[in-house]
Amino acid sequence: MLLPILSRLFSTGMHAAACINDAHLTNTVFKKNIPLVFYTQLMVCAVALPIVLLFGMPAIPRWEIFVVLLIVAGIDVGYQIPYYAALRRIDTSVVVAMFSLSRILVPITAYFFLGERLSVVQYFGFIVIVAAVLALNFKHSNEQNKKKIRINSAFFLMAAVAVMLSLETVFKKFALNNMDWHSVLFWYLALGAGVTMTFLCSKSNRRDIAESSRVLRKNRKSLGIMLLFSVPPMFTNVWSLGYLPASVHKAMGSVQPVFTLFYNWVIHKLGYGKLCKEEVLGKDIARKLFYFAIIIMGVVMAVVG
Repeated sequence: MLLPILSRLFSTGMHAAACINDAHLTNTVFKKNIPLVFYTQLMVCAVALPIVLLFGMPAIPRWEIFVVLLIVAGIDVGYQIPYYAALRRIDTSVVVAMFSLSRILVPITAYFFLGERLSVVQYFGFIVIVAAVLALNFKHSNEQNKKKIRINSAFFLMAAVAVMLSLETVFKKFALNNMDWHSVLFWYLALGAGVTMTFLCSKSNRRDIAESSRVLRKNRKSLGIMLLFSVPPMFTNVWSLGYLPASVHKAMGSVQPVFTLFYNWVIHKLGYGKLCKEEVLGKDIARKLFYFAIIIMGVVMAVVG
């Protein structure tokens, strides 16, 4: 069990770095979300699919598993649109913290779709995680608007993302219960590439995608970083999900804000603070670490039970 846990933590740390780069691509490189999703998704598929084949030829799924994998692929592509929209509206660290909204939904969907049963301590751990994330977000909102606390539109966008990702985790776990991990990864990547190509059915999308092609060569470094932090965790994420309960697997992602804060602190120390909007003053770090410690405590309860 230790290796799947470490594998999941690795993917969480890599995803945190990917989110910082995603914010850069969203706010600096691409003006619209559809071209961003189109190019990055196809690039990831082009790099990851040949690597998957190194683990063996994928099994042919039964029709019902194929439908599940098609849903997973559709969600994997679709959630990126509201996710990138949220990154345009609010700081990266807050968006990362809002991913925890999906943590509370996974136990519910896993209960109905997979029949997973968790202990009272584990469910309490999920409550602790969500409470800490909400406290962190409310504090942030209060600092940004001292006159009153209001909900940013990014909250609703990430709420939609949370619903989509909770369903994706459960359906992916269902597929892993019926197929080996590299076959699941191969098919949802291949189907994801097909879903991405449907963007070309819209005339306006084709125009935006064509206009955005000129930024690819100018931003090869940023796109290369995207691939570096996106492809490896795809493998460890799917592999670890095959060994961990879907609810526990999703809960472990709650430590992602800790990685995000650390990476942003390093970026500031290296003199590239303009690339991120994270507050890394002593007082801000202390407050965030306090809530992150509570989140980690909730993760421990969710994992150990």
